[in-house]
Amino acid sequence: HVNTLVGVNGASTIQCWTVDPPFTISTQAGTVGAKIQSIGNSSGSTIVFFNETAATNAGLHPAPAPQWVLVLKGHGLVILPTTNATLELDTGTIIIANDTKEMSSLGHNTKWSAGSVAVQLPFQGGRVPNH
Repeated sequence: HVNTLVGVNGASTIQCWTVDPPFTISTQAGTVGAKIQSIGNSSGSTIVFFNETAATNAGLHPAPAPQWVLVLKGHGLVILPTTNATLELDTGTIIIANDTKEMSSLGHNTKWSAGSVAVQLPFQGGRVPNH
């Protein structure tokens, strides 16, 4: 299951998706027995290095594109402006951000701890995985 930011009736909300293909157990040499997830092809991927010495308040924003977000280091806190619901993003967290401007008028806010590092992997063609 993957926590997903989506736009419903113009506002961001959090859903839990089971993506297709689902998580499986690896039989590949070097990762045998580990839980794995195919993330498909991406387009325009970025790695984000947040301020090393001070927390970052990203402000209200929609997802720039439907994308995987992987937290490599640090901590983020997603806050939804219409409900004040929160989503903790700890090191190792993987989410889908799909609350784009077409679906959510305000988007969400994310507060990042100093030194956090995240990877953004937009879905090729903007197509989210089946879920």
